[in-house]
Amino acid sequence: ILAKGPVILVHTLPLALLAPWWAVEHRPRRWVSWYAGMLGAVLMGALIALAWAVPAARAGGEEYSRAIFWGQTAGRVAKSFAHQRPFYWYVPLLPLILFPWLLWPALWRSLRPLAHEPASSAVRLCLAWTVPVFIIFSLISGKQPHYLLPLFPAFGLMSAYALSRSFSFGKYDMVLPGTVILAAGCFLLLHSLFPLKPGLSRLLSGVNPFCSLALIAAGMGLPALYRAIGSRWHAVLVSSSSVIFAVLLHAALTGILANYDMRDFSAYVGRLQHSGIPVAHVGKYHGTFNFLGRLERPLDVVRSEQVASWAAQHPAGRIIADERDPQPGAGAVPEYERPFGLHTLKVWKCSSFTCGRQ
Repeated sequence: ILAKGPVILVHTLPLALLAPWWAVEHRPRRWVSWYAGMLGAVLMGALIALAWAVPAARAGGEEYSRAIFWGQTAGRVAKSFAHQRPFYWYVPLLPLILFPWLLWPALWRSLRPLAHEPASSAVRLCLAWTVPVFIIFSLISGKQPHYLLPLFPAFGLMSAYALSRSFSFGKYDMVLPGTVILAAGCFLLLHSLFPLKPGLSRLLSGVNPFCSLALIAAGMGLPALYRAIGSRWHAVLVSSSSVIFAVLLHAALTGILANYDMRDFSAYVGRLQHSGIPVAHVGKYHGTFNFLGRLERPLDVVRSEQVASWAAQHPAGRIIADERDPQPGAGAVPEYERPFGLHTLKVWKCSSFTCGRQ
């Protein structure tokens, strides 16, 4: 609750409320005591949160109070101020959420018998852990893929349970995983084979080509190796190939991640502010430079249509923008720039905008 707010109750309350359905083998003596304990735990957690939230709201003022008591809780449920998505938004993401398990046919063959036999307490526990929570998050207005991360252990436990009971070997089970690994390696080499958009080409140019080639080789060799080794080694190969794929992919993407390193840019913004130079950020600002740049004051946040007027009011100031935002007149050169993802962040002198307007 202290880290993320009451949303943790979405992950815990349905499971606790459905205990009479899934705890078929380990029932408490009295369900009244179970629910009383659950209510006491919720109230205790609420008191811990309120011990922080009430003093914070009093110190932060009316706007901050409204944000932490309404905007970050009920506001996200009914009509989210951020990440507002339709109710079915999680469904198309399920293949990505279930990656890489989705790619292994042996797992789905093992799960199939569970649908044709009475559910054990273990299976019911995992279903009560995942299905109600998935439905509730689908109904909540604000959605992000990582909101479902706490459901992964339940699916992992149920998968392990199914595999331990009815694992069956298929000689072509690794064709689909191998194809995906091969496709990932080929995609990371696209920039060297085909012309792409400048931002995407620059992003992919940071990929380590040796890791991309290793992914291609692994994708081609994995199905053949799976067929060649004995069945007792299949679980070892599958688990180790998942780890190797993750390590190779991470190594290949290290260059891409460097595009999101804002330490030098933030330090530059910090030096501007510490020198007494006013700095504005065009568009929504997420505090990107505050910590890394050791900023002591908030940046001014301006909309695109306000850039010229802000520059006129602060002739010695600087404006942070990227290529999607208003640009100065022809011939103007940014004082500082750095790639950030698919875009490039630039620091402009206000005189560049005022001269361009004239």
